[in-house]
Amino acid sequence: MVRWRVENLRPDEAVTFPLLLICGQVPLNEHLTCVVVYLANAQPGSLVAEQQRTPWPVRNCDGRFRALVWLQPGVNLVAAGPLSGPAKLQFRVHYLDVPWDYVVRAVYVVPRDAVEVRFQAPPDEDCMLASAVRRFALALRLMQTAAAELLHEQGLGHLSFCIERMSAACATPLPGNIEEIHCAYDVPVHVRRLSRTRAELHALSGDALWGMIAEELSNISNRQQCIDVAVMSFTSKDASTGRVYGHTALGGGTLALFGSSGMYAWPQTLSEVPKRFSDRRRVDSINFFDDSAGRGERWALASTTIGAMLHELGHCLSLPHPCRGGGIMARGFDYFYRLFTVQDPDPEREAHEPHWDRSAACRLHFHRHFVGALAVVEQIEPDWASFTAQPAASPLPSPERLEHDARVPYQVANAPHASVTRMLPVTNGASASERPSHPLHAVGRSPRITLDANGFVHIFAPNGIGHIGYYVDGDVADHDEFLDSARPVEYFQIALDDIRRRCRIQKPTSTLRISCIDHLGEINEQAV
Repeated sequence: MVRWRVENLRPDEAVTFPLLLICGQVPLNEHLTCVVVYLANAQPGSLVAEQQRTPWPVRNCDGRFRALVWLQPGVNLVAAGPLSGPAKLQFRVHYLDVPWDYVVRAVYVVPRDAVEVRFQAPPDEDCMLASAVRRFALALRLMQTAAAELLHEQGLGHLSFCIERMSAACATPLPGNIEEIHCAYDVPVHVRRLSRTRAELHALSGDALWGMIAEELSNISNRQQCIDVAVMSFTSKDASTGRVYGHTALGGGTLALFGSSGMYAWPQTLSEVPKRFSDRRRVDSINFFDDSAGRGERWALASTTIGAMLHELGHCLSLPHPCRGGGIMARGFDYFYRLFTVQDPDPEREAHEPHWDRSAACRLHFHRHFVGALAVVEQIEPDWASFTAQPAASPLPSPERLEHDARVPYQVANAPHASVTRMLPVTNGASASERPSHPLHAVGRSPRITLDANGFVHIFAPNGIGHIGYYVDGDVADHDEFLDSARPVEYFQIALDDIRRRCRIQKPTSTLRISCIDHLGEINEQAV
């Protein structure tokens, strides 16, 4: 008989992000329609204590559920049980609130002439600035949680990107007429007033909007360490002409830019998450831009638009589109909602699942913006190093149909931890600059890629090769992964003909580029 159980966490799991996804199962003979998951040791008056006991649906065919719970720094005693009655399951999770140099910022951009900041929304939805801040901040937290869970599903641990801290956001303030900083869910949201009016912004193409906004956000001191996820408040549809203004979905460099057309469908609170991702209300496609991948309902609008922001952030993290298969970096982001609810309003497409394609997952595992945590017994001091590198990017795909997103399973180790005595942040990328460098690491030496006269590609990485991507016409066609940090590979040789065969290159006009990321997150790319 099935007992109450959690399927995606180990005993004493350690994470570096505050919104934890719990995938579990309950006995069918208890006939539960929902469960609650909460912290038994929540600090009174905290965000954790305020947003407790959200009901999370249980799937009646197998008893599975998905739930979210806010964590507090330190040891968290997570409890799960029926809506009324005592907890049936308790376990510990450790949240390590890591100070990190490489962060993701939330930026809400508004026109110069905006008097009352609001986004376009139906009359039954709050569209004012405070609501936008809550929706945006929670969406970014969902993206952070999703990024970690999808890496975990590939057997690579619960690593994710760090979101800027409020103390860092306020460290170098801009004049109030240019930028205000609001906060929700411990996410500082920069409300940035642009230099152009609403009419001027509506006259720009998506590419021009990306270029202009990237330029206006370029003047921060740690620009290469911060990636901006920016949402444009001024996205709107003209019902009389059918034209959509102020919208794009582009990511690259240090800017992932998206319109606000779907923001009204996003959740504002944790309790809204299961409701929003199962909201069957129709999108008014006459008066509002329907960015739901042709599904026409609000749950799909929320799923596609939040998922697409994660896709664009992926481009900023050096992830291209995959040539084959699916996943977040193809059109798998349309199914972002399936990470957070077992209620499926679109069961006919069961094969479509959100996931990182294997190449993307391995690359993120080594990226300097990604950090994880490990619960340990020994009193070992971590070694650190700090590096910079410019990531690559690709435009958003616009396929005519939804792709088949079959996922390749990877075994996840479930060995329990011993008794925990301390927490260590763990990363394969960069870390806080004030910490000492690793004595064995070759500081500032990026991977090198060369092609010799005999048709062999040579890849050198003094810090250890982590991932090699083979990009055909900008999309990843194949890769090699080197995950063993204990025995790093510093040199790799491969015949160019073997790469072409593995990548199934047939067109003589196709371009081939090789990109390598090392164990410290340094990236180099070379055309061959």
